[in-house]
Amino acid sequence: MYTESRFFTVTGDHVAGTPLTVEHRTAVLGAIATAHLSTSETTPTEPKSESESGSEVTAETSASSTASTLSDDDLLERAKAAANGEKFTRLWSGDVSTYDSHSEADMALCCLLAFWTGGDTNRMNQLFCRSGLYRGKWDEQHFADGSTYGERTLQRACERTTEHYTPTPTDTSSTPTAARPGQSPTPRPPVPTAKVVHRLTTTEETLEYLEARVSTVEQECERLRDELAVAREPTPTTDQRTNTDSKAGVLARVGRLFR
Repeated sequence: MYTESRFFTVTGDHVAGTPLTVEHRTAVLGAIATAHLSTSETTPTEPKSESESGSEVTAETSASSTASTLSDDDLLERAKAAANGEKFTRLWSGDVSTYDSHSEADMALCCLLAFWTGGDTNRMNQLFCRSGLYRGKWDEQHFADGSTYGERTLQRACERTTEHYTPTPTDTSSTPTAARPGQSPTPRPPVPTAKVVHRLTTTEETLEYLEARVSTVEQECERLRDELAVAREPTPTTDQRTNTDSKAGVLARVGRLFR
């Protein structure tokens, strides 16, 4: 039993000695899941008032609203100029060479988009479909509830992303200030880098470095094992070499007798 992020391939081949029918055991499975997979005890809660619900909605949507003041092109420009902009640009162009699978690259880009859009899944979807990673699989239904591969990927990316980009007042200015007579126009402020480096990006980069180090250490260990095995092999003494040479000479003479 798993709560998320697992995939099973079912062949349909029947195993001898097992039932031929599929029985409904939803209640039993639910009880097992509650007993062994529940992370916290569920307690009944009272209905929330309208004021409480409204404050929660405001808190949840505040992050996304701050980034909505920027156009998609401006947001992409800032993402590419950020501290992890090289990674974003690579994923945006469709480069999956640094990942074990295309799906892992999809998730990495979606996590970055969640950071920059404040977790706005609609905007994330629009942006992803413009990227080089977009493919037909994105819109295919892959889950029993009818969810598509893209919808579930965006959902998981938002769950994993705990920090969001908050533009400063100067970030939202898209046009230069008009100049007065005799004054030069105020230049557009440079594109700032993100103030907060995405936590998941830092973790992934650290993991990639550690995996490379592990591979190097394993190769070095293998080389040292080979050297140790050679060093432990007994070196033949002079008498052993002489005895071996004598036996070879006798065998050679015997062989000539039967030619």
